[in-house]
Amino acid sequence: NLKIKKYSEDDIIDAFIVFAATNDTEVNNKITGDAKKLNILVNCADSPYDSSFISPAVFNQGDLTIAISTGGKFPKLSQKIKEQLKSQYSTEYPFIIDALEQLRQKALMGINDEETRKKLFDRVVEDDIIQIAMSKGCEAFKERINRIYEEYCHEE
Repeated sequence: NLKIKKYSEDDIIDAFIVFAATNDTEVNNKITGDAKKLNILVNCADSPYDSSFISPAVFNQGDLTIAISTGGKFPKLSQKIKEQLKSQYSTEYPFIIDALEQLRQKALMGINDEETRKKLFDRVVEDDIIQIAMSKGCEAFKERINRIYEEYCHEE
């Protein structure tokens, strides 16, 4: 139910988190002050410096989560960067992450030497390997990281 009324401190008494984002700076300042007095987390749209937390621009691609923030100084720039990054991190990334997780588990069980595992993990996230998923598909990517795994198993 939508209730149109003037703000009052009672509106936030039982809140855990508050966003002060009206079109009136004075009201936002009052909400922020009340929230702080009541020890409630508050984000003030007009004043990031008065906020107790920020809200980054976030996007998810499966288990990949990327958050971008300008520290509240210019949120529109965060949104623009988010859109640019969305085009860089394609829909293949959930598969890439799942395949890398499987490889990681296999390496933790099959490669005892920590330094060898580190080298393996560094190698499989290099750009040329990730690019295989983009250009040749997810199965080609999985085959390639498994071949790399075998190379590192024999190195140990």
